Amino acid sequence: MKRQIRETYAQTFARYLALADIETENSFASFDLEEGVASFAEKRAPAFEGL
Repeated sequence: MKRQIRETYAQTFARYLALADIETENSFASFDLEEGVASFAEKRAPAFEGL
């Protein structure tokens, strides 16, 4: 997310939105999202795999 914010200074708003869509899709497809939701629902510490 920090990278996205830094890069916005040199991008158009439309380009920023397009990249944000891609990053959102990537995060929703990750194991870490599933693990985060599952660990929250199960009230346990998450076991993230990381980047």
